[in-house]
Amino acid sequence: MKLPLRFNHNLTQIFIICLALLVSACGHIEQKTTMPEKVKASLIIDNVNIVDVEKQIVIRDQQVIVEEGIITAIRPAYTLYTDKTIKIHDAKGGYLMPGLIDMHVHGYDKSAFELALSHGVTHVRVMNGVAQHLKWRNEQRAGNWLASGMTISSPIMYSGEGQPLSWSANSEEEAREFVRKAKSEGYDLIKAYGSLSKESLLAIIDESKKLSIPVAKHGPHPVDGMLWEDLSGFQSFEHVEDIYQGPLNYTFDETKLQQVIESLSKTEIPITPTLNIFWQLAQISKDKQRFIDDLPVHYISPIIRYEDKSNQVDRWLKSSAQMSIHNQKTFAFLSKITKELAKNNIPILVGSDAGVLLSPHGLATHNELKLLKESGLSTFSVLRSATILPAKALGKSKEIGQVKVSFKADFILTKNDPTKDLGILKNPKAIIKNGHLLTTAELTLLRKHAIEQQSWWSELGVLVSNY
Repeated sequence: MKLPLRFNHNLTQIFIICLALLVSACGHIEQKTTMPEKVKASLIIDNVNIVDVEKQIVIRDQQVIVEEGIITAIRPAYTLYTDKTIKIHDAKGGYLMPGLIDMHVHGYDKSAFELALSHGVTHVRVMNGVAQHLKWRNEQRAGNWLASGMTISSPIMYSGEGQPLSWSANSEEEAREFVRKAKSEGYDLIKAYGSLSKESLLAIIDESKKLSIPVAKHGPHPVDGMLWEDLSGFQSFEHVEDIYQGPLNYTFDETKLQQVIESLSKTEIPITPTLNIFWQLAQISKDKQRFIDDLPVHYISPIIRYEDKSNQVDRWLKSSAQMSIHNQKTFAFLSKITKELAKNNIPILVGSDAGVLLSPHGLATHNELKLLKESGLSTFSVLRSATILPAKALGKSKEIGQVKVSFKADFILTKNDPTKDLGILKNPKAIIKNGHLLTTAELTLLRKHAIEQQSWWSELGVLVSNY
């Protein structure tokens, strides 16, 4: 969604400034982590059926060997293994598939990434990065924190007046300088907003290619003055609603839609639809407080919960019946756009926009899977969009996204076949991250820990220090 949907800047600025003095006085309270020791583990998962997303088959009765967090062998079940020091986990005929990758999340509290992992999201792309994200990513790489792995974008780059947690690039040179800054500080990609001028966006594209840092663009269309031919080499485009709001100019023009899809197809750039967030907006405007009451709001960090309730949620709670009908119609059209994109072989990436509009981390990813399936994608297409295709977009297609030898041991283990029911993945039998197996009971404890560790002070410290 666009920046105004995430923050009412006037309220946020006043709120942050007023509390900054308290943070300064109290000091930054660092959240405790669940795994103080290294978590790369070794184990054998025996008597398991492997979901091969690439071949769209289930390979039955297998044994998976994991050593130091990496798959070292896959062979028939019950094969004898001589190393008695490695733990053997009997899957009892369960199903093993790659962990999910969510390509569009927001979060300024460590709990977000623990909650995501607890529901099988083993990697996320954080789409408005700050310095603390880089620190947390390094903790994970050192094996000192067990949570979803993180690929981290730069702060949002856009043209216009300065806003919190963003970099305003109002000239070609400013744009190039921000790309160099992002690269030097260790961000994994650039997030470019649709408000950028042609000159700034072209400068970002050029400088990013020189420095080998990818770019994800908000809005799957050119900025003013650019041509479709100018759009090349992006890691992904974000948000199908920007097709509706941009090239289609808020119309349901299916003829023009086909023209846009044809242009998008030629770019060969993946698209992250983020259907979940517009679906949630539509549900709030339709069901009002009843929908809010059913949300697991404890999954949302305290400050974001306060900010969203005070601004965006309140806006949709007050929406008219006519607006509610319009939102339902618009969401149906966004689903149709997504289906048409897939039909035209444009890669679709799962991205939930979790952390926005009270959208719960982890659970929102599963809702995105459900919405993609309801849009007309096949089950295996949805699974590809949550595993293989994101891994490829991230440049990690030899590391994550499949259950294969030499890949990281990031898995979801379920009792029943998830290719028959994607909903099974939401609450799995176990999750394996870096070879560390978390049972159902341990996943429950991980969620409990994440929720208990949520802190106004910790999150406020992150926001203030990047203000």
